[in-house]
Amino acid sequence: MRLLASPIDIEKRDIIMFVRKDYSKMTLDELVSEEKKMNSQKIPFALFIGILVGIAVWSATHNRAFS
Repeated sequence: MRLLASPIDIEKRDIIMFVRKDYSKMTLDELVSEEKKMNSQKIPFALFIGILVGIAVWSATHNRAFS
């Protein structure tokens, strides 16, 4: 059983997670596709941030925890 990832596994994962796209070399169709993908990710991210802020405000204004 392996508990820790090897440095090679970490490097591969980091490369996959942080792929930088060169938008100057993309076609117009690829750019439109990327724009749609980025716009579709805005709402879930904003919802997540809103929930976190709501929990933070609620917990700061109430004297007790979630019970």
